[in-house]
Amino acid sequence: MHPKNMLGMLLAMAGLLVVAEAAAQDLSYYDPTKSTCLAIQAAIQDEGEVILRWDDPDGIARFDRYVANGSYCGPLEQAVLRQVPSRDGDCSVKVCESLPSSVDCPPITLAELDFRPRPFVTNAAASFTRQGLLWRATFVDPCGRTLG
Repeated sequence: MHPKNMLGMLLAMAGLLVVAEAAAQDLSYYDPTKSTCLAIQAAIQDEGEVILRWDDPDGIARFDRYVANGSYCGPLEQAVLRQVPSRDGDCSVKVCESLPSSVDCPPITLAELDFRPRPFVTNAAASFTRQGLLWRATFVDPCGRTLG
C-alpha cells in the first residue's frame, strides 16, 4: 500500500475512534452557536462531559469533548479553560489537555534555572545573607515549575 494511502486510512480510523468513543460513552452533542453560554455551561455541569461541535467562519467543523472538571480527564491530563462560540458571544468551558511530558519538560539542568532572590524571614537553612537582608533562592524551570 502506498504511504499516502496508508496515512489517509490511519487518519480516517482515528476520526472514527473519536466518534466511536463518544458514542460508546453516550455523550450528548451540542452546537454551542445555537445556545447561550449559560445553557452550554449548565449542560456540561449537568452531564459531566459533552461534545460541542460547530462550524468556524471558514466552514471547518470544530469539535471536542468538554468536561465539568478535571475528574473527567485521564490520568495524564488536566482540565483547562477554552473559549467556544455561543449565541451570546465567547463562552469559557473546560477541555482535557495532556500534561507536559518529559519531552516537553526535560529534567532540570543548572544552566536552565532562573535565579530570583525573594525576601523572607523563616527557613534559615535555605537562606543566605545579602546586604544585611535574609533572602531565599527560588528557581523556575523552562516549564514554569518553581523550586525552592
